[in-house]
Amino acid sequence: MTFYEVGNVIWKESYLHKKVRDPVRTAEVFEEIMKGFRVLEDPPIHSVLKIAVEKGLTYYDASYVYSSEVNGLTLVSEDKELITKTNAIPLKEFLKEV
Repeated sequence: MTFYEVGNVIWKESYLHKKVRDPVRTAEVFEEIMKGFRVLEDPPIHSVLKIAVEKGLTYYDASYVYSSEVNGLTLVSEDKELITKTNAIPLKEFLKEV
């Protein structure tokens, strides 16, 4: 999902806000950086939907919760709802731990 998020930000900053002069090159740099990251598989729709319904989250937010839980990862978020309803932690707390 990170690829979609970043791609959308690059597009917005280039197309709408005219802040990125070379969006293709910016995307290439991002892709190089991401080669060092572990890319997670797309989660099963039914599993994510179950979390969304049980916790009262959007499907989108539930997909992050599912991915973090299944892969034993810490979900870091500034979204108050995610922090309240899940095991997500705020960025400040995460930074204290690293």
